[in-house]
Amino acid sequence: MESPTSGLPPFRQSLAARLITAREAVIGPLRMALRKVALSEPQWRVLRELAERTSCDPTTLASAALLHAPSVTRIIRDLEARGLVIRREDGNDRRRAHVSLSPAGHMMVRQVAKDMAGVYQDFSRRFGADRLERLAAELHALSTTLTAEE
Repeated sequence: MESPTSGLPPFRQSLAARLITAREAVIGPLRMALRKVALSEPQWRVLRELAERTSCDPTTLASAALLHAPSVTRIIRDLEARGLVIRREDGNDRRRAHVSLSPAGHMMVRQVAKDMAGVYQDFSRRFGADRLERLAAELHALSTTLTAEE
């Protein structure tokens, strides 16, 4: 009888498994830096995106941080309660809001970014800066190609 997975590589050799393994290898050290300041990965992505812009509406923020909009709504509420972000109503449309970092949020991003920079330097040292850059470019090309409409 033919195996139901014939035609597929063994799971551990599949692209999906290798991407999951690589993601965990990268994210593990980053999680440790985030744990020091009681931030989750999604919260960090939101803070980091806000650090790169003056303010942003939650829908744009969700897309930029690679998160679902309902998750971003909850994250903004949690970060606002911690005093890390400021949410303001849109002056022209009261149904919309704009979110920006508070002064405490800016300080948090600077603190975490220092730890993250050290982690990325370690990745570059261990894997090679050129290889890391090529890998990032190839992963971007892969995701762009696979998500492009034909």
